[in-house]
Amino acid sequence: MKARADGIEFDAVVAADLGDGIGAAGAIPWKLPSDVAHLKKITTDTAVPGTRNAVVMGRVTWDTIPERYRPLPGRLNVVVSRQPHLAVPDGVVLATTLDQALLAAREPADVERIFVLGGGDIYRQSFGLEGCRHIYLTRVLGRFPCDTFLAPIPSRFRRESLMAEGADGGLGYRIEVWTRA
Repeated sequence: MKARADGIEFDAVVAADLGDGIGAAGAIPWKLPSDVAHLKKITTDTAVPGTRNAVVMGRVTWDTIPERYRPLPGRLNVVVSRQPHLAVPDGVVLATTLDQALLAAREPADVERIFVLGGGDIYRQSFGLEGCRHIYLTRVLGRFPCDTFLAPIPSRFRRESLMAEGADGGLGYRIEVWTRA
């Protein structure tokens, strides 16, 4: 019988514009250093010394990270790809399904939390899983020409808090926390 990831708890971290756009031509269509800093902090910080977090992302999301920053340091990187022989650096885990990725992220004893980083199809699948506890949504206060969009946040999630708001280079943003009810 195939192992399932239904009971594995994780959070999603996403940035979307006012039209729910998250990407264009395999890239992020805006520059928002504050959001990059938020992503790094939330996915790197742990409560228990000697632990690390895991980040799960699709291959296109992996490709949007500049090579010099891959794998994301201090975290277990898990890449989901339909290409079972995709070349990834040592220490990066390759999975062919989101279930496999979540199971692989939970396996090491030193992993404290798991974060899903996209893309569009991975978010859609994630939001439907019981283990998705929180969605950290950076709402980019503008509209961009996008070809990849965030799936609607299911009604079982409620906006719990506003972590931050501000502007970078004239582009406004809000970082919201959505919690599963």
